Amino acid sequence: MAGVPIHMKPVTAHIRAHPKLAFQVVMGFASAQNEPDGPKVLRQEGGRLLVEFQTPIHVGFGVTKTFRTTEWVTPHEPERIDFELAREPGRPAGGMDLLQDRFTFEERDGCTDFRYDSAFAIRWSILGWLLAKLWAERALGRHMRSHTESLKAMIEERARRSRVFSQTCQHGEE
Repeated sequence: MAGVPIHMKPVTAHIRAHPKLAFQVVMGFASAQNEPDGPKVLRQEGGRLLVEFQTPIHVGFGVTKTFRTTEWVTPHEPERIDFELAREPGRPAGGMDLLQDRFTFEERDGCTDFRYDSAFAIRWSILGWLLAKLWAERALGRHMRSHTESLKAMIEERARRSRVFSQTCQHGEE
């Protein structure tokens, strides 16, 4: 049975940095290939990258499991980055039948309104879908919030040091 998509509640953040800088920082994985557990760009095809990710997700009861996925990453500079599970034989899918994520960077007075959207599906029976809805949805929601907080901190730290994108952000935390 093909998985039925579960659409996650979007996660948003107000980032005190220009959207172009935020976009560049997030896409930095494409040029930083030295971290052992970091994303690995496998190939470029047209305007998209085939990337292998290792994503640690807290699954409950003090347990964290690392899921390996291979995803097509399509940058639309500077507005958004789309991630889609690569459905190719021999490519790790982390138990997923569907995975579609989108990072959106919207400019507001020199700052970035960031939005993380996600949908996933697991190829299991209806009982498996129910388990995914009850358990995996919570685990992925926690991951999305944690990942957004990490990205926000990384982008704002980079903005503090930027000589190209001065911090002209007019808004505080919202």
